[in-house]
Amino acid sequence: MSMGNFPNEWDDKTPMWEHIQDMTGYLSRAQYVMQKGQADVDLAVYRLYYYNYHTSMDWELNEIEKAGYTYDYVAPDLIRQEQMKVGSQGGRSVLSEEGPSYKALILDQRKLMNGEEQMTASDMPLDVAEKIVDYARQGLPVVIVGEAPSSVDTFAGSSANKKEEDKRLNDLMRELKEMKNTVLAGSQEEVPAALAALGVEPDVREMRHPLC
Repeated sequence: MSMGNFPNEWDDKTPMWEHIQDMTGYLSRAQYVMQKGQADVDLAVYRLYYYNYHTSMDWELNEIEKAGYTYDYVAPDLIRQEQMKVGSQGGRSVLSEEGPSYKALILDQRKLMNGEEQMTASDMPLDVAEKIVDYARQGLPVVIVGEAPSSVDTFAGSSANKKEEDKRLNDLMRELKEMKNTVLAGSQEEVPAALAALGVEPDVREMRHPLC
C-alpha cells in the first residue's frame, strides 16, 4: 500500500515471504557493489520542502534529465558535512571533489501546492546560505530556480534573532545573484540553458553516428 496511508504486513502472512531470502540477498549484493564504487554526479540540487513527498519530487522525466544531467538532492545536513567543500577537477571548480564532484549547485526552492507550482522560495538556514555563497565565491557555478530564499527557519522559537538573520540571508542571496557564476532561471525548464550558459555539460552525452 505504498500510495496509501498504512503499511503492508511484513511477516510470514505475506505471500511474498517465501521469496524474502532472494529479495534481501539481491539488496545486499546491490548495496555492496554501490559502496565499492565512487559516485560521479553532474549536479547537486538543493531542495528543502516537507509539505508532501508526492509533490516535493519530480515523478516524471524532467527537463534536467532530458538534457542528460545526473543529479542528487542535497539538504542542509548534507551541505554541513566536512567533505562538502569546493575543489578543482580538470581546471573547474567542483563540489565534494573526493566524492560525487558536483559541477554545479541548483537552488530549486519551488513549492507545489494543490498541484500548482509556486515559485516562492522555501526557508533556508543561515549557516547553509553562508556555505553556499562561499562555494560560489570559490567559483562553483550556481543556478537559482525562481525566487531566492528570503527567510530562515521559521518554526516557533527557532531563533531569537530572526529579523537580523533574515536580513543577513537576504544580503547573502543578493551577493550570490550578482556573481558572474550565478544564473537565474525562471523555471526548471530553463535550467539546462542556464547550465549551458555557465559552461556546465553532462558527463555523458548521447552519441549519434554522423549518418543517422
